[in-house]
Amino acid sequence: MKKFQKAIAVLLSLAMLLAFAACGASESAPAASGTGDPAPADNGGKTHIGVAYCTLAEEFAVDLQKGVQEKARELGVEISEVDYALDLSKGNDEVDNFIQMGVDAIILWPLDAAAFAGAGEKAAAAGIPVVTVDSTIDENVSCFIASDNRAGGKEAALYGLEAIGGKGKVLIITPAPGMTSLEDRCEGYYDALKDYPDVEVIEQMDPGTQARAGYAQTVENALNANPDVDLILANCGDCALGALSTVELYPDKFADVKIIGYDATPEQVKAMQEGRQIIASMAQNPMNIGSLAVESVQKILAGETVDAVVRTPGGLVTREEEMAKAAA
Repeated sequence: MKKFQKAIAVLLSLAMLLAFAACGASESAPAASGTGDPAPADNGGKTHIGVAYCTLAEEFAVDLQKGVQEKARELGVEISEVDYALDLSKGNDEVDNFIQMGVDAIILWPLDAAAFAGAGEKAAAAGIPVVTVDSTIDENVSCFIASDNRAGGKEAALYGLEAIGGKGKVLIITPAPGMTSLEDRCEGYYDALKDYPDVEVIEQMDPGTQARAGYAQTVENALNANPDVDLILANCGDCALGALSTVELYPDKFADVKIIGYDATPEQVKAMQEGRQIIASMAQNPMNIGSLAVESVQKILAGETVDAVVRTPGGLVTREEEMAKAAA
């Protein structure tokens, strides 16, 4: 009897082991982590897209990711996502991992055009299409999706210049070279300034690597050196909010400084509704950008023609309008 019970126990153990193995074989391989040798993805025939974000630490980025995720769920697309946190070396490693995994396509938000040129070349050599969002690289891109940042920068700057009567001193927070979206916004600022010869321009560069706190310090340094600044042109959401924290920290010195932001993130909109010193911000639609990126990948993989550049709509959000809405 004991021998029989022992035999039954052995058979049950073997059955459990076989069931566990079968279950494990049906699971997808994990997403690339940037370290070690990535396992090839097994996605049951689904399209598999690698998505590399330069940051997920601000509201624009979170909405961009949301757009990617929602459209991927809708279309039944598998995605592997990484945040390379403004680290160019890590970003390139993550793209290499996607290529080794054998993804069908890559959606890339490049922090620096030149720094990711090699990644684009490697993807092209592997036959993997690359779709860039918000910013882009010079070559090996199947589709670039973004708002018209140069036109948006010009529109935003014109509003600010009119608000200060077309004269005075303007502080422009410029980016480190490489991120095409921010560079385009600054080009737009200068397009607007051509018609305002009485405006004195001060430039202060900030690479954005320290996020809002870094922008706040950069603005503080610039305003201490130039206390008579009338207008700040801030090139992103964190830049605008960093500038706001600085001017509000020293109300006796900077209460009259006006700020033009970008991205019109909820926190900026709330500040405008409260009548604070951000007087306008250019809105984009990052969820739409992310959604269109996934759609474009599907079309490219299906052999359909897509535009090389897709411009998404935006619009200026003003403090005046937001305060009126809040009061209604």
